[in-house]
Amino acid sequence: MMNVSRDYFQLCFATFWPKSFTYILLHYVIWDINPVLLRLGAFEIRWYDLLFALGFLLGRQLWYHFLKEEGKPVNDLDALLLHTMLGTIVGTRLGQALRPLHNLPRFSLPLEEAHFLGV
Repeated sequence: MMNVSRDYFQLCFATFWPKSFTYILLHYVIWDINPVLLRLGAFEIRWYDLLFALGFLLGRQLWYHFLKEEGKPVNDLDALLLHTMLGTIVGTRLGQALRPLHNLPRFSLPLEEAHFLGV
């Protein structure tokens, strides 16, 4: 779980919301939610699993609606969903495996040379 200081939240929220609302957010909202939604023995369903599944289902329904509205065939929609799910699973596991490498030195440009990047 990411540990974010109260100063960060005060900096973000104080400029947009009244001070009383910021106080409520910082003192009455529990920021350390349990990542496990449901546990059945050794099997766990986490919140992000539920959100991935809902995202896949919602995306499939939206694509189905768009394709039907335009009169295009929806035959390959399930194959698209399968490839999207496989890519998401492989990408998240790859990101999880490469996470320990986040302390390696990174390539960075001096600000004067970054003008060609549109910065």
